[in-house]
Amino acid sequence: MVQALELVKKKLDSSDTFIILTSPRVPEYKSVGLDILKYFVNEKKSPVIYICIDKPISSIMRVLEKDNVDSNIIVFIDAVTVMSGTEPKGNHCLYIKSPENLTDMSIALSEAISSLPRDKTCIIVDSLSTLLVYNNLNTVVKFVHILTAKIKQYGAKGVAISTKKGHDDDFVSQIFKFFDDSVDFSGGS
Repeated sequence: MVQALELVKKKLDSSDTFIILTSPRVPEYKSVGLDILKYFVNEKKSPVIYICIDKPISSIMRVLEKDNVDSNIIVFIDAVTVMSGTEPKGNHCLYIKSPENLTDMSIALSEAISSLPRDKTCIIVDSLSTLLVYNNLNTVVKFVHILTAKIKQYGAKGVAISTKKGHDDDFVSQIFKFFDDSVDFSGGS
């Protein structure tokens, strides 16, 4: 993943919005979002908005604490915790009832980004393809378009992660045009 992360870093320096395509079969699939978060917080000292669609904040916080990442400059938007029946708790987190609530997620993003220095903020979405489990294709495509437009409007950096597999090809081809650049780590799957 070191070479892959170096490629992502280079592209992030020259692009405002960026999509990383991966596959559940690629070993680094589960860590790519957190690796990018650590890069922005530890190396660039940039505030991050991390939209959790795959994992609850409690799981992410365990990794960050273990790796000594300062979570004080991270605002989380968690779409998993409430849905799982767990009581929301913790600082720097906006909780969404479920990944179905894309309007609430968009409002939470606007609230979060308005509280941070726009030109230094990075927004990480982990993972777009999970939204397809809870929403129809057209709804998610519209959401991604709004999301990338907001990122550009605010002058922030945006990184979205999505799996790429056979049935998601239509989704990937439709959202691809909203991003400035991409890297495909799916291994051809």
